[in-house]
Amino acid sequence: RAGYNAVVMLVDGHAFPGVWTSDQRSRHPLLQDAARIRQAVEAGDLLLWNSTNYFLESSRRDFESARIAAEARLDAVHYAIDVAACRAADFPRYKPISRVHP
Repeated sequence: RAGYNAVVMLVDGHAFPGVWTSDQRSRHPLLQDAARIRQAVEAGDLLLWNSTNYFLESSRRDFESARIAAEARLDAVHYAIDVAACRAADFPRYKPISRVHP
């Protein structure tokens, strides 16, 4: 709803979110090319953050530390799911959340 195309990165025992920040995104729902993922992050086309970082590091509760924590785990990424690509492929389980009207 915010206009970003979401990505879910999966590593052993954990997943963390990301968004494409440019039109450089995946055409396929499943990304398994670690080099391409790293290249997109380094180019600033893919922004990742470890969403649990806020709760795990009491001294560093900011977005920058969450971003650094996610990027530190790039070598452990098994694959990523591109939510926009899932919707474009018309996967029936990947529908946008409906707007809630008060």
